[in-house]
Amino acid sequence: MTLLGREKPELPCEVLFSDLEILALNVFEKKTVPET
Repeated sequence: MTLLGREKPELPCEVLFSDLEILALNVFEKKTVPET
């Protein structure tokens, strides 16, 4: 994953992560739950 990100930094995160995983990472980083 790290090597792919270095070789192709323009790839969207959806290539490696599901929508739920992206949401979980955002919550972890921002320490808030987004409104749905």
